[in-house]
Amino acid sequence: MNFFEKQKTEMVNMQGSIRIAVYEYFLSQKNDLAADLLKDYFNGAVALVSQTLAYGIDRGEIVPLDTEQTARHIVLVLEGLNTLAMGTSVPPKLIEEQTGLIMNMLVKA
Repeated sequence: MNFFEKQKTEMVNMQGSIRIAVYEYFLSQKNDLAADLLKDYFNGAVALVSQTLAYGIDRGEIVPLDTEQTARHIVLVLEGLNTLAMGTSVPPKLIEEQTGLIMNMLVKA
């Protein structure tokens, strides 16, 4: 299962997930610690995706691009879909559409 397929599976099966409780906790906390933890989570995810993109570029599997900017875009799209999935049923077709757009941006034709 590739990364985007795993994300899709998690989003489709979001109901009853511990992730909902984690988000509810952090969003209900109005303090610097909670904000710093969410920022660290986001920045860590961006760093990991950016490094993965750089590795793919070095191997010639991904088109050359700004890895930091692209990583932020990918993380924001996935977090947006995850947040949407916490409150409603996200159609698998929408997830496939959005991850497909990302893949088209990354992969050589």
